[in-house]
Amino acid sequence: MALVHPTSTISPTKLEIVRSWLSDQDWFTGDAGELKAGQRFTYRFDDPAGEVGVESVLARLGDQIFQLPLTYRAAELEGGDPFFLTHMDHSALGRRWIYFGLGDPVLVNELVSAIISGRRSDDLEFEMDGQTHTVATAVTAWGNGSGEPVSGVRIDDVDRGGPVTTVHTSLGVLAVPHLLDNTMPDSDRSLQATWEGLDEDVVLATLR
Repeated sequence: MALVHPTSTISPTKLEIVRSWLSDQDWFTGDAGELKAGQRFTYRFDDPAGEVGVESVLARLGDQIFQLPLTYRAAELEGGDPFFLTHMDHSALGRRWIYFGLGDPVLVNELVSAIISGRRSDDLEFEMDGQTHTVATAVTAWGNGSGEPVSGVRIDDVDRGGPVTTVHTSLGVLAVPHLLDNTMPDSDRSLQATWEGLDEDVVLATLR
């Protein structure tokens, strides 16, 4: 389960972070101010150490869906300056360091492990009135592999040129599209997703 704080306030919001990031991408030609994000229109994987928030936020612009993988940290990621996006003030957790997740080894490890092992994305867990509750995210993601989960995946290089980020790792090349238009090359190792109203599964990432 991914622990969340549903009554907390955050600044900037996740949608504001996505808008700011997309505005800086030379391949994006729309109006980022028109982006919309539905409630829990995300998918998450739990950091086994319980230290880092691992989440990919999805946002709509007309018929287009964009995804931005993010990590939330309580302190700076060593060597992570090229991937730092902003600070977030969280009413329950205090100041957070927000990173472009494909440069963060925790998120990359969880995506690669999910693809290889067939793992499903995690539900959300929160406490209210002394009781623990769970709720699903609007997006359900899963890997199509059948192997064992992996750990210690190393990032060797990150190529952010264009609407697909390519991460060269110690277990293969992870490709993550930021525009979910299902134009990724076929792969027998992928992370797929569905959500309400979707006609066909969407490819979130591939591993070659």
